[in-house]
Amino acid sequence: MRRAYLDSSAFVTLIVNEPESRALRSWLRGRRWTSAALLRSEVLRAVRPHGQRTVDVARRMIARAEFVRLSPALLDLSAMLGPPELRTLDAIHLAAARVLGDELGAVVTYDRHLGDAARSLKMRVAAPR
Repeated sequence: MRRAYLDSSAFVTLIVNEPESRALRSWLRGRRWTSAALLRSEVLRAVRPHGQRTVDVARRMIARAEFVRLSPALLDLSAMLGPPELRTLDAIHLAAARVLGDELGAVVTYDRHLGDAARSLKMRVAAPR
């Protein structure tokens, strides 16, 4: 089964009630998904303003997630992928999705810049609404 790659915008949408949350949960049902290890920091920082209960939920979900390790090779790849103006963390997510190779089903993101960069590399992009 191919995997969905979730960036931090998608992962936060699973935790914090957003207009897209229900559609994303439904879309992910029965699918394997993964992300880059940097998601741990990005998500916990993003949910902190929502309170400790939300942070605790995020920690439990992170504990169940599969992660692509941030290796020197992956970081080198991220430096060369996508347009030069792509933000560094988005480029790392793009590289982590790319290393999944044939296992990658779709990059799930609600970030327009990352979605556009993924499409430019012929990756399927999903943003369930």
